Amino acid sequence: MTFNDRLRTMFIEFLKEEAAIYDDMVKYGKSKGWIQPSPMHIPI
Repeated sequence: MTFNDRLRTMFIEFLKEEAAIYDDMVKYGKSKGWIQPSPMHIPI
């Protein structure tokens, strides 16, 4: 992988596509109200 630029570029493109799909799923889940907000951390 460190010597093959084409393969590295292909994996980076796969990663970008997966991140875009995940982003779309999160946006859809938020619009449906399926995603619960995480609890806030309040320092004592």
